[in-house]
Amino acid sequence: MLKTKNKTKGIRHIIDDNGLKMTHLQKLLTENNIPGRWDSHKNVTNLINGYVKPVDPYVYIFLSEYLNIGLEEVIHYYSEVEQEYKKIELNEKDLF
Repeated sequence: MLKTKNKTKGIRHIIDDNGLKMTHLQKLLTENNIPGRWDSHKNVTNLINGYVKPVDPYVYIFLSEYLNIGLEEVIHYYSEVEQEYKKIELNEKDLF
């Protein structure tokens, strides 16, 4: 995991709002062999609170599936961008 220069938002608010348990997330990260050192309670806490960013992209995919939110939203929560997340709609002409 990469220590962030500035604390990012993390996913604590989603975990708390949905009544999810950090220990359950830790167990799933470990059992599913998600890249990282998830045997440490501190590492999982730092991930949830946004003090560190996952190094391996699969962690973002796993969190997206676990939390049932879009991958781009999970990535936003670990970005150091200050603005609120809102999905950007692009037209085909914007892409070329």
